[in-house]
Amino acid sequence: MRYCRVEHNQRRLPWLVHRCVGIREKAVGLLAVGQPAQETAWLLERCGRVHTFGMRHAIDVLFCDANWRVVDLLEGLEPWWVAGHPSAVSTWELPLGTIRRIGLRLGDRLCPI
Repeated sequence: MRYCRVEHNQRRLPWLVHRCVGIREKAVGLLAVGQPAQETAWLLERCGRVHTFGMRHAIDVLFCDANWRVVDLLEGLEPWWVAGHPSAVSTWELPLGTIRRIGLRLGDRLCPI
């Protein structure tokens, strides 16, 4: 796992991003964490679907295309669900409430830096 920062529409966010690159890291994602800190995110690159099997809490999820544009967002994806988007190239797993708190919208650009 590598760490990086994130930029939202050309402004830096104070997030610590866990960049999941391997198959195992992508499969685990937020599962290895109890309740994640507010300023953290998990980026699953080359991944257009996620699952919440085994999680104990809901999460927010963003799906981005090849240009890091948000193509779909899910607030409060409950445990034991699968979600994805056909044009998603990367997926962001976020603590519950992040989408609303930051004001993320469809079409926003959210990319690692």
